[in-house]
Amino acid sequence: MNHPKMIYTLIVIIFPLFVVGCGDEEDIISPPIDEKQQPAETEWDVPELGVPRPFNDAIDAIELGMEKENVGLYVDAFWEDGYLYHSDLGTDDITDDVTFDNIKSEEESIQRLFSTYDNFSVEFSKTEIEEEAETAKIKAHHQLLASVGQGKALPGGYQEVFAEGDNIFHFKKIGNKWRISRWEQLEMSKQEIIKAFADLNLKPPEKSLIQTWGELKAR
Repeated sequence: MNHPKMIYTLIVIIFPLFVVGCGDEEDIISPPIDEKQQPAETEWDVPELGVPRPFNDAIDAIELGMEKENVGLYVDAFWEDGYLYHSDLGTDDITDDVTFDNIKSEEESIQRLFSTYDNFSVEFSKTEIEEEAETAKIKAHHQLLASVGQGKALPGGYQEVFAEGDNIFHFKKIGNKWRISRWEQLEMSKQEIIKAFADLNLKPPEKSLIQTWGELKAR
């Protein structure tokens, strides 16, 4: 499946994200070191397009909720009434899509993730925003890295999972608060991720099993 913003996200989002990294062994990948490069030029920032704080707060709640494994913080990003989640699992086949049509299913999915995986690293890079009086839509690219719990292993002996793709967050304003009412994931398949890295002369995380976020949420 082709993603219309693939070139943009590859150049503007994926490369800076990996350079920033998480530090030492937690880094997903690091570029070759250029000894001629000045220290002040080695820092890269993922560009933001002025996403207002109420929207950033909700998306940050997803990131921090997962990294801190805090169910309450994570769920606080979403409206309880009328919530909908959908993932295409990186394919054009609608029969394998994952859909949650209530916040309870979303909460149960994050609890399952926390019981299976540990040390979550989640990055959303916001790319576009469309805002109206009481609704808004934000497009964002994600990268997710998580390790399995102690004493557990994934097929093939992998100890980590890696997922990447695009998201569309639909926001609704009730009172003075903005929260996510619908979350759509347009995910990258394993082949697309491998090609994306190859186009940048990089390799996917060698210790990680490439999956889609929707697959992890549905288990």
